[in-house]
Amino acid sequence: MDQKDNNRLSPHNIEHLDKQFKALKWRRAAHTYEEIGEIMGCSMGTAYRYVSEAMKFIKSKIGESADEVRQIELDKLARLEGKLHRAIDLDPPNEELVKLIGQCVKVSESMRKLTGMDAPMEVKHSGPLYTVKAASPDTEAWPDAPAKAPVHEDKIQEQSGCETEPEALDE
Repeated sequence: MDQKDNNRLSPHNIEHLDKQFKALKWRRAAHTYEEIGEIMGCSMGTAYRYVSEAMKFIKSKIGESADEVRQIELDKLARLEGKLHRAIDLDPPNEELVKLIGQCVKVSESMRKLTGMDAPMEVKHSGPLYTVKAASPDTEAWPDAPAKAPVHEDKIQEQSGCETEPEALDE
């Protein structure tokens, strides 16, 4: 052990670490910093500092960021997905095939969640929005529309094809 490790294990530092982790325990139990300060006999600011230091200490010991953990999980899911696909390629009986496909779907869903592909997206419109009335040619909003389009409820309109062949387009 070097001198730095000896300093960390001094009685004062051990007592300080103990206070930090007690404060963190109370914070995890949903106590406010003011309540933690009252319980531990210190100020609200000191209680906050204890919790903050304990969290920093834990983070330094873990050493993995959320991105690293996410990538580890994605790698595990990719390996599992590969195994499932190989099992499906063996052409198992229908009942087993259905179970394997269901597991593939679950793995795929997990991967989409981890990568954020299932996250809601912001949808923006690309132009002006119209009401049904404004978009209808039966309204005065259309400059060349008749005042009111004729409605022939008493007559059945027949649809027929074009009597002449359409002209070929120049290519």
